[in-house]
Amino acid sequence: SLNRFDEALASVNCAISRNPQPDYFYSRAKIFMKHGKLDLAEKELDKLIDSNPNDMMAHTQRASVAIRAKHWPKAIADLTYSINKSPVKNLSYYEDLLSRTEAYTETKQYEKAIADCKIGLKGQPEARQFHAALVKIYELSGNASEARRARKELETVDNDLQPPKSFGF
Repeated sequence: SLNRFDEALASVNCAISRNPQPDYFYSRAKIFMKHGKLDLAEKELDKLIDSNPNDMMAHTQRASVAIRAKHWPKAIADLTYSINKSPVKNLSYYEDLLSRTEAYTETKQYEKAIADCKIGLKGQPEARQFHAALVKIYELSGNASEARRARKELETVDNDLQPPKSFGF
């Protein structure tokens, strides 16, 4: 990047004043994100979603911004939208599910976070991230027995991911 924030922003603002296309608002939001102005980026994405509530890209981008800004309720709403609209359970679906687990955990909605982890593990039983998240959630919620059980499952996954000793590693 050339770090020419002011020039880039001026160019996008000029383009918007001439012909307000959604792509320009995305560009402006990305410029704000790049320079750590998360509240301004979020407001740009709010405008896009207000004008087109079915804009999947805007919801996805705003969820990313909301997570970075620790605006958990907005992150949960946008991630829920993306998860519900996902046509297939692909990698993006599971990433959104894991991000929503984080947001639920940060807002102490442990039961919802656990439910998301279980959905994630049903589709990706070897996904270390969901196992590790379950351990953390059970520990934070004070459920020591489930935390121990989840930790054992995590250790099993970790052991399965190690190369065989016969490979000499």
